[in-house]
Amino acid sequence: MKLSLFILFSLLFSAAFSQDGADPVGKKMQQYAQANKSDLLFVHFDKNIYTNYETIWFTGYLLGRSDVDLQRHKVLSVALIRDADSTVISSHKFIMENGISMGNIILPDSIPPGDHHLVAYTDLVTNKRPLALFKQPVTIKLIADPDFKANIQLLESGSSGSKDQQVMVSVISKTNSFLPKPATIKYRYGNINHTVKTDAMGRIIINLPNGIISDPKVYAKVLYGKDSSFLNLEIPARKSRVKVKFYPESGHLIHQI
Repeated sequence: MKLSLFILFSLLFSAAFSQDGADPVGKKMQQYAQANKSDLLFVHFDKNIYTNYETIWFTGYLLGRSDVDLQRHKVLSVALIRDADSTVISSHKFIMENGISMGNIILPDSIPPGDHHLVAYTDLVTNKRPLALFKQPVTIKLIADPDFKANIQLLESGSSGSKDQQVMVSVISKTNSFLPKPATIKYRYGNINHTVKTDAMGRIIINLPNGIISDPKVYAKVLYGKDSSFLNLEIPARKSRVKVKFYPESGHLIHQI
């Protein structure tokens, strides 16, 4: 039913602009085709800023090039990917007929805010790569306003006697007072996934082992009651100390140098 209403709305919307001689979608398609002559696919998304639990509406078009067999493209896949670590947040497939596909994706309530991009491609593959591919950057913002304040910060190296990197997550009420109960923190750092709770002052110190990881960020989800909030912090690479020793020509180490 929603899809039918969306199609009807799109047709009426396009017709209304066509009467004035200014179809915005058609103009965007022409501009995109001229700027990206080698591309076969154009996808019109309703906007580029979304909130959690919102619906993304889109229509995909295969550009009308003479060497494109529209009937060979039967499925359009659309994926939402987080920029920070290339994690696929959501992925769906839609039927494509005569070079056109349309549909919607509902963003989960738990989606972390930040920069993402939408990737759309058809099922026709050449040299192990999609023949028709389209990307668009999008931003996800949180619409819910939790009943607490949460913060994450990097502690100074060795401040608590640990050799690992450390971050502290603190959670307080909106009125800057202590919460009556501990908050739950679910965090991820590289391949490490843990769940911890804050202390009586609403704080928790998290140890992050040293090592090279692909994504140098720690991601934390703070839960208290029915509310939740998302935090992330980039962890700087720890500089290693270089030990230099001097040797005489004989090859023996000089004492205390």
